[in-house]
Amino acid sequence: MLAKIPGNGGEMPFHKHRNEQIGICIGGGYDMTVEGCTVEMKFGTAYFCEPREDHGAINRSNRLISSSRRATTEQKQKK
Repeated sequence: MLAKIPGNGGEMPFHKHRNEQIGICIGGGYDMTVEGCTVEMKFGTAYFCEPREDHGAINRSNRLISSSRRATTEQKQKK
């Protein structure tokens, strides 16, 4: 999925879900926070969220930014 966050303080609100999530910055730059730890994302920077970890992003630049993200699913089955 491609996420776009508008400039000048646009945000991806904090949320969590039951699956893992990985993402990579593919345009612009933004601040990504996962469980209270904030990292400045720029082109090529990736992040990973464990299931149920609170995460969100803020675009502090004046440009639209793009992030590609993918929710993963548990592949193992319990017997």
